[in-house]
Amino acid sequence: LSMEYSSFGTFIDESDSESDEDEDEGLMEPSTLLSNADNALLREWCLPSVEVLHLKNVIPRMLSCPSLQHFTIELDRDFPGASWETAISDLKSALGHAYPAESLTLKFCLREEIPVDDPPAGASRPVSFLNLRTLTLEIGCKTSTGFLRRVMDMIDAPNTSEISISMNYDSTEDKVGPEDWLSALFESRTGMIRTFPNAENLKVIVKDNSCKKLPYDILLRALPRVSNLSIDTPCGFLAPSLQKIRRSFGCLRDLRTLRVKNSVGRRYALDARSMVEYFEDLGRRGELDLFERLELDGCHKFAGFRHEFERLLGKRFIWSE
Repeated sequence: LSMEYSSFGTFIDESDSESDEDEDEGLMEPSTLLSNADNALLREWCLPSVEVLHLKNVIPRMLSCPSLQHFTIELDRDFPGASWETAISDLKSALGHAYPAESLTLKFCLREEIPVDDPPAGASRPVSFLNLRTLTLEIGCKTSTGFLRRVMDMIDAPNTSEISISMNYDSTEDKVGPEDWLSALFESRTGMIRTFPNAENLKVIVKDNSCKKLPYDILLRALPRVSNLSIDTPCGFLAPSLQKIRRSFGCLRDLRTLRVKNSVGRRYALDARSMVEYFEDLGRRGELDLFERLELDGCHKFAGFRHEFERLLGKRFIWSE
């Protein structure tokens, strides 16, 4: 079930209707906030058989979907005059009713900078998603770090096994970008790392050429048991310093597969040399045989060390132009 809310008070099931939104376009901006009457109406809805629910630009306070398995919330429009403190409160309420979900997707591409205050003292506990296995985060436009922190503060998902993050950054217009977003997603205001202790699979995609680095230390400390790591970044990005992160924070001990895509730059770059040193150190520790696969796809900066990886890993090393 896919549902989008317009400020005219109509709910649109996108699988059945394609014209209603076009007729209303340009007359009034949609609102993410529901009126008390609309929330009261939703409260009476009971959808016991719905397993997949996609909400776009709507945040209901109540949901009755006891069979829900896959839940998506998408916000991608401006909301002039909206009370975002109310919206955040409603969002937490909606997530609280989606606790049975096995997968949660949050898509935020907000073009306005949202004024978000610190959470009130004594704020309630996060929603416990004990069944959640897959968390997908898609961030873009001017989505603020304060908003992301407030959203992530709502989520406790200790059993999540797979996290996918996609960030679309326009360096010509946006004041914040992937470095800020990742810090907001995985680090609290006080500097505490927000951990996912059982997450084994991590995929990170960045779509922009001007951002040069990511807070890999925060990201990998947040997933201390990551086993399969995939990083797809545009040209010029620094590769993660796996050796330094492991020595400093003790993580990456379970890493078995690593895929890096589109990491280009100077041949014999220091970050490329650092990755060779990581695998050499695994060899000294007697742990290299546990590593299963290294794939470098379009990573021209690593070309000077290609034979080193082949020597260390043999057929477990995959090189793609």
